[in-house]
Amino acid sequence: MEDKDNETSEKSLEPKEEAIEEESPPANYAVHALAGYSNPQMVKVGGLLKQQPITDLIDTGSTNNFLNSKVATCLVLQIKGRQTTLRGKRGSQISIISLQEMEKVLHKSHREFFMHIQQPSKGENIQISDPKLALLLDEFTDVFTEPRGLPPNRQHDHRIPILSGKPPTNLRPYHYPHLQKDDIENIVKEMLDTGVIRPSCSPYSSPVLLVRKKDGTWRMCIDYRALNAITVKDKYPIPIVDELLDELRGARVFTKLYLHSGYHQIRVCIEDISKTAFRTHNDHNEFLVIPFGLMNAPSTFQSLMNDIFQSFLCKFVLLFFDDILIYSPTLDIHFQHLRTILTILWEYTLYVKQSKCSFLQRKIEYLGHIISEDGVAADSTKIEAIQG
Repeated sequence: MEDKDNETSEKSLEPKEEAIEEESPPANYAVHALAGYSNPQMVKVGGLLKQQPITDLIDTGSTNNFLNSKVATCLVLQIKGRQTTLRGKRGSQISIISLQEMEKVLHKSHREFFMHIQQPSKGENIQISDPKLALLLDEFTDVFTEPRGLPPNRQHDHRIPILSGKPPTNLRPYHYPHLQKDDIENIVKEMLDTGVIRPSCSPYSSPVLLVRKKDGTWRMCIDYRALNAITVKDKYPIPIVDELLDELRGARVFTKLYLHSGYHQIRVCIEDISKTAFRTHNDHNEFLVIPFGLMNAPSTFQSLMNDIFQSFLCKFVLLFFDDILIYSPTLDIHFQHLRTILTILWEYTLYVKQSKCSFLQRKIEYLGHIISEDGVAADSTKIEAIQG
């Protein structure tokens, strides 16, 4: 019933067509621009359409131009058949497609903004973002860029206190198949180029492990178990998910932000850098930022986030490591809250991965739960994964 109602309401928003003898043929969907922001051929630029701010995705690999039907409706564009002609485009035809049609040409894992129209999960109310959102995101472009170089030194730089009398851990590298050696060398070179590691002559050494990611590529992890065993454990409290979610009463609008490579946005204290050293089959390096797998790294990260957002915790923001949830009773108030959080992130030089964010949602997934104004429910997909 919900799908039917959504479909009906969308049709009612589309402009009524006058009598047309021949409808335009179906568009040929070569949709690099619809698939996400990662394609190197694609450029994202701001623009105006009928004096309203929009975001254009320019992709040299696309064969067609697309505009969402609801955008066309909101801007009162004249639509003939399934297309419209805009001035300044040399008379080019722009195909009008609905959110349902987008769904057909997009893989479900690549649902992204297209002219700041967001496709929520099945069963949710479709939220058309206010033009203010486009302006707000453009204002904080720096926050949504990929981090470059090292983060600034902060009070919360990570420390590695060692138990008294314990000698440096120094383990030999593991044996790697030939193909994995190439992957390790490539990953190490990339990290050296970005500056998150540097060559080391430390007495410490931990071995490297490769873990396969969902896309079939490898993630390099350091086996810090020996180092962790001689590290003094931090007792900083980690949030309990159920207690966090109890704070959401009365919230109706939600935004979820996800930090970009969160651990790599915090430096290791200068005197402790040598303890992060790792050895591969042919080199010895050490981390300048927090690597994954270190004892107390979650505590360091959570303490930083709690301190910089202290004034707003459990008032309109929840924090669980690099997952930030902003919640508000109304849309207008939500824009104020969102601006506040983005300002803090900018002030502390913290970066957000926009492709993993969700803005202005009435229903949202957070920490394995589905959150809406009706309350908190378990994510059924997580339950099915456990049962099946």
